[in-house]
Amino acid sequence: MFGNIISSETRTDTLKKFIQKRLAQNIVDLGEKDDVLKIPLTAESMEGYTVEDERTRFLTVDVQKGHFWHTVYAVDAGGSFHLLSEGRLETLEDIECKQSQFNVPDHCVALDCAFDTDAVRKICGLHHWFSMNGTVKEEYLHKIKGRGIKLIYAPIERHIVEGVQCLHFNFSSQRAKDVLAARIKTGHFKVPHNVSAEYIKQMQAESKQESIDKRTGRVSLKWLASGNNSHMWDCSCMAVIFAMIHRVI
Repeated sequence: MFGNIISSETRTDTLKKFIQKRLAQNIVDLGEKDDVLKIPLTAESMEGYTVEDERTRFLTVDVQKGHFWHTVYAVDAGGSFHLLSEGRLETLEDIECKQSQFNVPDHCVALDCAFDTDAVRKICGLHHWFSMNGTVKEEYLHKIKGRGIKLIYAPIERHIVEGVQCLHFNFSSQRAKDVLAARIKTGHFKVPHNVSAEYIKQMQAESKQESIDKRTGRVSLKWLASGNNSHMWDCSCMAVIFAMIHRVI
């Protein structure tokens, strides 16, 4: 299935339509200074939550030293995200169990490889998962039939670790956060009422604030951490990038 998604990027007309009609809608005004995001809660429960008109679901994992944080989101036909699972995991086996529990396909699982990069990429390769990494770049150039198209995620990369191939995507950390904020603000983000307090805390751990470039003196607005952990916010950013790659938003 993922092979079909990658190969579809060679269809210039489809890609143009995606950029013009969807990418623009997903980006919140970059000149807007945000207070802490309000995470609206639904009447649904985390237990037995079913999503109507579901198109796909994603398991994304932030890797820490000795443990992990995860989210599982389903995306419906209208492009809304529905939180199915969140929280801390202790072992690789816990990640495997979450994938099985929520029936997430291999090509819809991604681990952040910023920490212990080679080890994470080897794990991803062995499981046929993807590795991801957020960067400071704003956009990446994709060459489609000789034309340059700029997107907020990079073309797919292939890395070999101890003979194991891993498929990898870099993406713009700041722009991914803009997309996530836009989803939340426009009501395309559904979180059950009995979600953990830690999830809400981490989702509100960053806000958009003025930042001064020490080299140029230029002032811009960037997502900055408040000091609290933001691991599940990062997982959610990976989920929206996955959704853009899969063309479901």
